[in-house]
Amino acid sequence: MTTSKRGIELLQDPSLNKSTAFTEAEKEAFGIVGLVPDLTETEDLQLSRVMMQLGHKTTDLDRYIYLVNLLDHNETLFYRTIMSDRARGGWVGEPLGSLHDDEGRAGQKPLGPQQPINTGLGDIGSLAIGEGHCDLAR
Repeated sequence: MTTSKRGIELLQDPSLNKSTAFTEAEKEAFGIVGLVPDLTETEDLQLSRVMMQLGHKTTDLDRYIYLVNLLDHNETLFYRTIMSDRARGGWVGEPLGSLHDDEGRAGQKPLGPQQPINTGLGDIGSLAIGEGHCDLAR
């Protein structure tokens, strides 16, 4: 990863923040030692933890809130989560698109890129993320 951002500025950028997936060398290089947990996890372990947390959510709204929070803090893990085989099994899709309203996300910033993303994953279709909502086009 190449960036001029360091320390808290790097951690506040959801497109760069890898949370516990930063290696020890990256923590040193980016000046984030002490700002992130000493623990280093692989991205696969992070994905497993997210999937476990989502499995404990009982409503679509709870899952939506969890995913939006994940997107706001760690875009890489968010996209990895929704593109995972386990996610394609059912809970990603209509609930996300149906939970937005004309007011957006209660004053939060727009979600990710404003262009459709072709996933190339067949039945999942293309992911369209726009201001105030996330929807999967089939």
